[in-house]
Amino acid sequence: MLDNKQFRLIVLIIALLFLVITGCGGGTSQTGSKPEAQKQDIDWETAEVTAENVKGALSRKAEVSPIFRDNDFPKDITKIEVIDHAVKPGQKNVHIYFKPETFWDETDFVKKVGGTSILASSILYRNPKIEDVVFFALTDMTDQYGKTETEVVVKLGLNREVANKVDWKGLADRHTTDPGNIYRIAATRYIHLGVLKNVKQNEVNL
Repeated sequence: MLDNKQFRLIVLIIALLFLVITGCGGGTSQTGSKPEAQKQDIDWETAEVTAENVKGALSRKAEVSPIFRDNDFPKDITKIEVIDHAVKPGQKNVHIYFKPETFWDETDFVKKVGGTSILASSILYRNPKIEDVVFFALTDMTDQYGKTETEVVVKLGLNREVANKVDWKGLADRHTTDPGNIYRIAATRYIHLGVLKNVKQNEVNL
């Protein structure tokens, strides 16, 4: 037979177990309601064109992969600007600033910027609201006085008219043997003279 002290101890243990079990059960219903669990990938082809959505779209695996490209893109992106098109209501211009950190020389830099623009454009132009996409490639430049500043040294832009003519896989494949082609068909292009003078023209026919 249990005495009163033992009986009270057993009742107390049972009560504590009940509280623990019901407490855990109450927490279970909250787990599935976390924002992370409910978060879904956007459909870029129909998504609103915002800097966040552009970065998200570029983070996905592209269908094309030029040999010469910034392998750390889009991590190397420093800024994304989304601008309303001045003439076409509802259309957007996207400016992408990025700083490649790994390249052999100026020739390799120009090749990689061109390949990166092909890769990124093949994704972005799936959204019909995209009109112009301009890439601004940055690097550190040192002047004759020893001052080093980060500058835009390559600017490469495509527009919807050019994009509609492009077979992205074919363009990516051609970039392997003719990395200057993307610069020749671009709507806008600029290469800093300090970079351009060191680009090997026999490798990149601009």
